[in-house]
Amino acid sequence: MPFVCGLFLVLTYIFSALLNSTGSLRSRLGYYKNAIQEQYNAESAILLSIHSLTPPDSFLIIPLVHTDTLGPWLLLEAPAGERVVRAWAGFYSSKNQRNFSHQKWEQARSRCFSFYNKEWRETFFGDTLYGNTHFYKPLWRDIQKPLYIATGDFTLDLYGEHFSKLTLYVEGDISIYGQGILDSLHLFATGSVTLSGNVNVRSTAIYARQKIEVRAPFQIRGVLLSEDTIITQAGVHWGDPSWVMPPLIAERIGFEEAPDSAFFPIDLAGDLPLRVWDWSVR
Repeated sequence: MPFVCGLFLVLTYIFSALLNSTGSLRSRLGYYKNAIQEQYNAESAILLSIHSLTPPDSFLIIPLVHTDTLGPWLLLEAPAGERVVRAWAGFYSSKNQRNFSHQKWEQARSRCFSFYNKEWRETFFGDTLYGNTHFYKPLWRDIQKPLYIATGDFTLDLYGEHFSKLTLYVEGDISIYGQGILDSLHLFATGSVTLSGNVNVRSTAIYARQKIEVRAPFQIRGVLLSEDTIITQAGVHWGDPSWVMPPLIAERIGFEEAPDSAFFPIDLAGDLPLRVWDWSVR
């Protein structure tokens, strides 16, 4: 009998806890329903904007979409209540069967060079260092602000670190190697840029007056612009979307070309529709 009574009390406690938990969840269902609907409306507005479509009168009220260019890509933002839905879009096409002319290609190249030059001129640098600079096992506090390296080369030696953002303006050469993860990498070099090691760069914008060299097993995704050449090796992983200018030069036989279909700058789309390749909510 005591065992049965104890079991009954335990089950009563469990069921009471379950009822309380579901009750608190029920009170939040309205909030989650509205949040999901707001995000759906924002995403729908962005997709309609990309395809230049006007929603029918019967369609739900959708927010206004703000568009801007970010390098070669198109950035779209739409409010979703207290949050903002962001999407990045580009022109998806085949490299072997291009729908754009050489003149358009040069115009896209020129606009991207101008965009990143302007971006660097307007960057506020948190610290200025002089001469050759070598960071070995860097701490986040050392590189969390944009750095300006005057009259010297910069070397970053990673040992398993994971940084959210690294921004550098170097009046010389840049070398990054080792092992680690960089969520965002923005580099401007008056000299050359060398990237090597087991490093994963999830988003990048690199501008070099001299050559850019990427060595295996480096992983990179983004925009690389050089006024000289861009050299790569077999085994380098290029994430999508990636755009390099001038086109890649294979350092040795065995270099594997990126997939035939890829995202190109929005300048090359003309009247063709763009396609979203990344979404985020903040």
